[in-house]
Amino acid sequence: MSEEDVRALLRRGQVKIVAPMVRYSKLPFRLLCRHWGADLCYTPMIIAEGFNRSAQARDSEFSTCGEDRPLVVQFGTKDPIEMAQACLKAESYVDAFDLNCGCPQRWAMQEGIGAALSSKPEQVVDIVKETVRVVKKPVSIKIRLDKNMLTTLELIRAAEDAGVAWIAVHGRTAAERSRVPVHKDAIKLVRCAV
Repeated sequence: MSEEDVRALLRRGQVKIVAPMVRYSKLPFRLLCRHWGADLCYTPMIIAEGFNRSAQARDSEFSTCGEDRPLVVQFGTKDPIEMAQACLKAESYVDAFDLNCGCPQRWAMQEGIGAALSSKPEQVVDIVKETVRVVKKPVSIKIRLDKNMLTTLELIRAAEDAGVAWIAVHGRTAAERSRVPVHKDAIKLVRCAV
């Protein structure tokens, strides 16, 4: 599947996407979702550094098959080189790459990955630019909203300028959990800004 194929799928509207979910978005679950009509699936977040350094980690964290397409692999990292290297290792098995800028888990925030990146546009730009430079497939980001919407707008505009193909928005801040309704007005603002 080419970058244009992925973009066409997203433009089609009413696309059924299986988001990256911790402990759920592995191959058997993705195949079940595809059986019930999912158009596009993400892997769970995979830590790029471990993926790069260990074949055992790659085998444990990442598996796919011919029926598992189109597939977006999501990596968690704060390092541009680690992201680019992980994407190169996965490139022949996936259709796109995603940088997780949305995981609100305490350990991820303490490591400076996931939602911690949603308030660091310069760092996200460096990661996106390096990845876009070395891979031939689309690169996307998944973000959470910052408490200050100007920070969120700065992030998405910077990522777009850096070459990101699309942006997924979790319509809550890192501090807000699923019982808090998503901020539809903020999502609309993000949509209008790119």
